[in-house]
Amino acid sequence: MNEDTRFESRWADKGDRWELETLLLKSAGKSNRLKGTGHWPKKDTDPIEVSVMGSSLDVGQTPFLKEQFPGVSGVLSFEGKMSGTRHAPLVSLAIHSPALKLGIRHPEPFQLVMGWTPQVIKFERLEWGHILNASGTVGLEGSQPLDAKLEARSVPLAILGGIFDVESDAGGGLEGLLTGNLRLTGTRAKPLLDGNAFVTGFKAGAWAFEKMEARMAVEGNQLILKSFKADQAEGGQFTAKGTLLPGNDLSRLHFEFETTHFRLADGPRLTGRFHWTGETPVSWFQQITGKLTGSNIRLEGKGETGYNLPPFSADTEWKDGLCDLKVLWGNTLKGKAHWDTRSNPTLFSADLQLLPADLEGHPLISAFIPSFLNWSGLLKGSITIPEGPWNARLSTVTSFWRKAASMVFPTTSSTYHSAATSIGSLPRLF
Repeated sequence: MNEDTRFESRWADKGDRWELETLLLKSAGKSNRLKGTGHWPKKDTDPIEVSVMGSSLDVGQTPFLKEQFPGVSGVLSFEGKMSGTRHAPLVSLAIHSPALKLGIRHPEPFQLVMGWTPQVIKFERLEWGHILNASGTVGLEGSQPLDAKLEARSVPLAILGGIFDVESDAGGGLEGLLTGNLRLTGTRAKPLLDGNAFVTGFKAGAWAFEKMEARMAVEGNQLILKSFKADQAEGGQFTAKGTLLPGNDLSRLHFEFETTHFRLADGPRLTGRFHWTGETPVSWFQQITGKLTGSNIRLEGKGETGYNLPPFSADTEWKDGLCDLKVLWGNTLKGKAHWDTRSNPTLFSADLQLLPADLEGHPLISAFIPSFLNWSGLLKGSITIPEGPWNARLSTVTSFWRKAASMVFPTTSSTYHSAATSIGSLPRLF
């Protein structure tokens, strides 16, 4: 099951069937003998009769369970049965614990009773004290009905991170508490889902939010993000809405989002409106290609430092934690940028070309020129940012050249001319 956990079973050939003799679960050098009885027929039409039981399984001392459910501790027991035939199997599962503990919360009773057939999964009961409650039927074929509901109260995101194998850039997993509900109806072919979620104390690496709220729905095969809002403790805000339309080979996504004094991890604050369209294969979000545009953009650094920037567009590609952008900023700046989010901290690099541009009154260039200076002339050159921690690399821009330009200082009426001047860094944003 993994490098620390192994599951073993022994079956005896009895002619027309295989008979179960022993079951064993080995974890970190310890063996837990499970009780199993019954047989598996060799003919498709003969009945199945298999029962498996286990008791006093310590979640915290079983590496496989500990990895999948971090923060959960306690002892549980289970019983599983399989009946029917090989053509039409029936499975039932019951798990219970008198006191299952989640993080620092007080232990609460846990119970799961469910059944499975090739056509439908039925949750008769899923209760974990005041933490989680779910019930209903989920059809597995196109015409089968869906009728299920789920309620969660202050569930640590670390639990979801363990189940879905999600870790933050800092390697510390996810932090925060999730409260919300989902209602699933319709059919497998035309599902209808409506739900909302509320997260407090979210943290993943350098990203932190005081609270997040989301409302979503599924209509047919289209996922709709009706609203999303994330608030930062310092007053920054991120809002979004959009749709995801799955296809046979590619899923298409369309999102609009807006930021207001929004802190970019450890970097500057961003205000602006953005539009993102893209495509992703059936394995959602492992690879995304698309186009990102932005307008009404302002970057705010430390103190009073701030820059108003013109609209931009960028071709984007995300694959397995690597992000590449081909940027075109009006008729002034173009080039490539690269993020590696797999490393800790995130690495960033860029290679940009500054197209010939008139300094005087230019919307992009003038944003970075101190207000006490008047500039005129023609500017062109390159900006190279070597790979390194992204919040450190963006604070220094090298190989920035100014050609045939003049600086005018109004207070002294002095003019400085230069054919080629190197500027080591722009005013700091970080």
